[in-house]
Amino acid sequence: MLQETDLTNNTATPVAKGKAISKNGLMFSVGVVSCADMSCSFSNGKINWLKEAHMGSQINDLVAMGDVETLYELMADEDDWIDQLDAAEGLVKLGDMRGLEFLISAEQSEDRKIREAAKEILDSPEITRKREEMEAEERRTLQEKIEVARKRLKNGRKVFQYKMVYLPAGELLDQDPSSEGFTVPALTEHGLEGWEVVNIIPRRKQTLVSVVDDNFSGAYFLLKKEMSPDESAELDEI
Repeated sequence: MLQETDLTNNTATPVAKGKAISKNGLMFSVGVVSCADMSCSFSNGKINWLKEAHMGSQINDLVAMGDVETLYELMADEDDWIDQLDAAEGLVKLGDMRGLEFLISAEQSEDRKIREAAKEILDSPEITRKREEMEAEERRTLQEKIEVARKRLKNGRKVFQYKMVYLPAGELLDQDPSSEGFTVPALTEHGLEGWEVVNIIPRRKQTLVSVVDDNFSGAYFLLKKEMSPDESAELDEI
């Protein structure tokens, strides 16, 4: 006899095979199920499969409704990385660049499963086509902004460039720095070209226990540079 488990009071109710069950708005058809107290297993997978299928259905509904903000919240805040990737895929389908950036970042993850899942999504025909469309639109938009920047420079108004550079710890830390400090050649070179450091983001190694600064592996530096009118040709390099 098949049973439906009530997770609120830990009871099991017999259910006929093939009957549709509703729990908290989740509808599914019963296959071959066996339940004993709080343990419930399916012959073709664990009960978590139902949760995943339910979330996948919800994401599809959000895409159909064009609910970009809810999809973004799922991508940013959901605990399950699979749901995060699914939400990011949904954003890409709606033309939201944030979803594409998330997937590209996930493709560089240290977790092999996350890398493979992100790559599978990015390599799918639908997402590949959408990515090409989005990147082409982004290039057109950037070109329009560059033309506006040229006019600003010509009229004597300010235009800034920004870039992010990464320096490993070995280029930043001196074993015995003097009280006057020590030079950072890589940053000095950028400074001589007119770049100013406006923010620093430390990077640490991913470890199970992180309690000492030995895990510091380097830092990202956000650089800013004000362009002069005679540097307008540099806009073509952006």
